[in-house]
Amino acid sequence: MSGLSAGERSLGCLFGGAIGDAFGYTVEFSDLRSIREKFGEKGIAEPVLSGGKYRISDDTQMTLLTADGLLTGETRFCCRGIASSPADYAYPKYRLWAKLQGFPVEGRVHNSWLFSDPAMSARRSPGNTCISELC
Repeated sequence: MSGLSAGERSLGCLFGGAIGDAFGYTVEFSDLRSIREKFGEKGIAEPVLSGGKYRISDDTQMTLLTADGLLTGETRFCCRGIASSPADYAYPKYRLWAKLQGFPVEGRVHNSWLFSDPAMSARRSPGNTCISELC
């Protein structure tokens, strides 16, 4: 595939997913009729910006935290020669995300450099099942 490294392909997938999510965020819970009423017969043809920026949903927030958890585990393995399962690194990051969403979370949470960007903790209609499993 055009000489890209695995890391470059992975970043491309993350970026493409985030762009698609930001593009569709405006119409995520809308039916086709209401989308056409608002954007015309062809539907949404370009992303709707908020304050000049794309808005991502909780799906992108969680995807990025998953990637961060995988990288945390891989880094630990490379530096110390030991690591736990990927879930052991991602799950506590998800729990901090839920806490930053304003939900009551007790127990172990892990910080992530991703939370230095306010968009990562912005509340974006997280699903009930997701929240119930984290709190």
